[in-house]
Amino acid sequence: MNLQSAGTPIPPAWAPAECSHVADTSRLVRSQMLVGMNTDPAGGVRRLADGNQVPLLGLGVWQVPDGRECVNAVRWALEAGYRHIDTAQAYGNEESVGRALRDSSVPRDRVFITTKYLPRPRWNDPVAQAEKSLQRLGVEQIDLYLVHWPEGGATRAWAGLERARERGLARSIGVSNFSATRTRSRDRCRHDSPGG
Repeated sequence: MNLQSAGTPIPPAWAPAECSHVADTSRLVRSQMLVGMNTDPAGGVRRLADGNQVPLLGLGVWQVPDGRECVNAVRWALEAGYRHIDTAQAYGNEESVGRALRDSSVPRDRVFITTKYLPRPRWNDPVAQAEKSLQRLGVEQIDLYLVHWPEGGATRAWAGLERARERGLARSIGVSNFSATRTRSRDRCRHDSPGG
């Protein structure tokens, strides 16, 4: 079925090999489209509870091997206009993300970096782990620092994330992979509103 919008046919979905119309679009136009999606106040960003904004469109590097593959994926995403990169201590590729950031012509203040604290007993200090992530990423501040999952209880790591934010290591903090019940449990222990 070929739908119509204002008299203009909307093409059917293409298989990846048939997407030559995208490849023919100039890099500048593709970049402007993606940057628009990342910064458009009508929906390209989401305001966190602390007032900071996160671009909705981002590149996640879960399962992207550390090294050249990750560096290239992040660099190409930045060249294409992506302005949000999501990594984690557990992914083992923060150094490659940092290398791609440094190799990119995109200024650091134009890229939103999310990383996640790995709540393991041997890594029981979210502040120390944030400092290690900053070193691996080669940046001065993490834009969004999340507890990756509620291992060891929903509230165990939260105070450490608050300390990381208070020390300026992270602009915003929050949780990832938490159920509503675990989020409510975390909410009872926080000192102020979470970032995400």
